[in-house]
Amino acid sequence: MQWISFRRPDDDSCGVGCLMERSAGLEAVDLAAVDPRLPRSLRGLLELGGSTLADSAARAPSTPLADLRLLPTVPNPPKILCVGRNDADHAAETGAQVGSEPVSFNKLTTALRASGDPIEQPPES
Repeated sequence: MQWISFRRPDDDSCGVGCLMERSAGLEAVDLAAVDPRLPRSLRGLLELGGSTLADSAARAPSTPLADLRLLPTVPNPPKILCVGRNDADHAAETGAQVGSEPVSFNKLTTALRASGDPIEQPPES
């Protein structure tokens, strides 16, 4: 399953679920909409395990992606750990060489953005 967090533009409510292939194409499934007892966070859903979620996803109504605003998959992580220059294409984009080991670094959680949100670069960068 491909996990998503989203916001509905009509009522500004948030949802968490997955993407599923339906007759109209790839659509978003709000897992908590199928069962109000399910957690409203991705962390809580993952703790339930795959079989419970797969059963819920199969029964859940879906919404076209164009009707939703995608949020960061985990909107409130305690930390963000990153790996860079770990493949030739990525290294070429940055003008760097692929090293014998990947470069690891962290980011502040304030770096997270929803799909389509501007990326703000501080003037001192």
